[in-house]
Amino acid sequence: MRSIFDQYSQPENRLTHALACTLYADRSLLRPFLKWAGMPDPPATAKLTITQQQIPGESVSGDENEARGVPDLCIFDEVGWALVIESKVQSKPSIDQLRRHIRTAERKNFGPIHAMLLSVDIVTESLPDRSTARTWRDLYQWLHDHSAGSIHARECARDFEIFESKMVALDYSIRGTI
Repeated sequence: MRSIFDQYSQPENRLTHALACTLYADRSLLRPFLKWAGMPDPPATAKLTITQQQIPGESVSGDENEARGVPDLCIFDEVGWALVIESKVQSKPSIDQLRRHIRTAERKNFGPIHAMLLSVDIVTESLPDRSTARTWRDLYQWLHDHSAGSIHARECARDFEIFESKMVALDYSIRGTI
């Protein structure tokens, strides 16, 4: 069976794709994930769309090499609620990049816009309003915590382990542990 990590070449895009596939395949994980991501009252999950490497609300995905200003993952509804997620594995987290994603979503008439920075590093900088920062390690733990009730969460956590082992074996520059 083809790995869910085979879709992208960049490590953060590979991990984000695995997360997106997991949330899409098991919608019962979506509300707990949004709460974990800091969303106080997310909309009904049946009305949410999950996209990757795409500007919220646009149907055509951008080439990952030309994806400036495009969030790594976006979860949104048709009335304007949005969560944009920026993922970092190799490079340091960028608050400015997160702000650009928020502005892009605002230009597309989304609001309220929430944002999350997902990184191997702990973020100590001030974040924009309605933004949170989480680590890949915390996400791995969240997946592990939900693995008893979801085969998709269990498989994603296992795939994170395999991915990290492969990256270490290839001496790929991951900035910390996943």
